[in-house]
Amino acid sequence: MLRAIFQRKFMNFEPFPRQKIDNQLANAKTIGNNLKKNGHGGQAESFASELTEIQRKQVDRYLEEELVAEERVQKPMNPNCKVSVVIPSYGERGYILRPIESLANQEGVETNEYELIVVVNNPPESPAKSAKETNADFERKIVQYQSAIRENQETLKLIKFINGEDNDVEISAQEKGIIERIKASGLKVYAIDKASSGKTLPQEIANVGGARNRGVAEAVARFLEQNRNGIIAQSDADTRFDSKYICNLIDTFKKRPELVGL
Repeated sequence: MLRAIFQRKFMNFEPFPRQKIDNQLANAKTIGNNLKKNGHGGQAESFASELTEIQRKQVDRYLEEELVAEERVQKPMNPNCKVSVVIPSYGERGYILRPIESLANQEGVETNEYELIVVVNNPPESPAKSAKETNADFERKIVQYQSAIRENQETLKLIKFINGEDNDVEISAQEKGIIERIKASGLKVYAIDKASSGKTLPQEIANVGGARNRGVAEAVARFLEQNRNGIIAQSDADTRFDSKYICNLIDTFKKRPELVGL
């Protein structure tokens, strides 16, 4: 089963009916343990296999509904990839190199054992003025929104530049050095464009939760396309990961395969 890691407690949306699936898993373990105690280990394995198929169908149904009209990451997942890191980004051009650089500098793992998916997102429409909002506050909100729109396009260009797909990007001398090290590391960085005209999420879900869901759905689909399990980690666009972050994730689930999430 795919394992989801929530680095912080701000996740308000779920990419698929996790609670229902987790309840099924709990029931399967209880019944399976009882069967083993009574000397029916073979039946326990058969039951677990059947439940896994139920889970797979539920997830497949969700992905078919959610990703059918989506622009997918074109490059397939590396067969050695164990962790897919999902980061939503809104107006984070000044910080986005922080998580990318720290993931490029991970210790104890090869860069083909993990990947990064950045969901660059913004609402399709300018924010509306609330009844309690002053004109000054509203004007400030509009300025912030417009700034985020510009930064998002620069973030998309920056990720393309990292992947050798775009040279039309403004970077400082310091950023140039960072990007050269990222490229040399071999880290796979993918952008999902939910910021450009005609590509944004619907207004009602054009928020950090919707962006996370889109990224998680992509990561789930990438693992399932290879018919294997994996770890999905989530964080923010201004995070600086510990140098052992990926290594520790992999080790934790290797030692405790019964875990579904942390």
